Amino acid sequence: MFSFVAFLLMMFYGYQLHLNTFTYFIPFAILTFFYAVPVFKKFSLNLRSIGSLKIVVISLVWGGVTFFVPLMESKSEVNSEFVLGFIQRFLFIIVLTLPFDIRDLRFDKKQLNTIPQLIGIERTKKLGFVLLSLTMVIEFLITPNSRFKFVYLVVFIMLLLLLQRAKGKQSKYYASFWVEAIPVFWWVGLEVMQ
Repeated sequence: MFSFVAFLLMMFYGYQLHLNTFTYFIPFAILTFFYAVPVFKKFSLNLRSIGSLKIVVISLVWGGVTFFVPLMESKSEVNSEFVLGFIQRFLFIIVLTLPFDIRDLRFDKKQLNTIPQLIGIERTKKLGFVLLSLTMVIEFLITPNSRFKFVYLVVFIMLLLLLQRAKGKQSKYYASFWVEAIPVFWWVGLEVMQ
């Protein structure tokens, strides 16, 4: 039922986009397709199962669809702020996926080579802190609105706390609700501060 409602909403909002905007979705749609569908049926190999590529594909697709495509739709020019903004979104999504990788550590196949598999849980958290700190630096470089900077600071702290408290055995809703809700909290915060 949820998927059906999401499909109807996608059709409704998709109808409101300019026709040429759909061309910007093509590379992200292709990545999403090959993320789930095996490239070679004989080998049952998809992008998700290629070591260390999973997190990059997720971040590229989410960053592209939530940052790149909307800016192209609004006819914004590609400049250094645009590039930094995309890098910020890409890094933010990588950090956002780390609590999921920590949770799935016991279930993931060894050849997936997720970050926690390669460097361990504690180093994954430290890496997440470094990447998240870079996103904060970028935020202060590209965002002139001090209220929006404050909202990002709150989001930064929320994600940092959730990452630091992530563990292999976590409640069912820890990553699947609280971590996934962070972008929603970010959006609500921005709406309130406008």
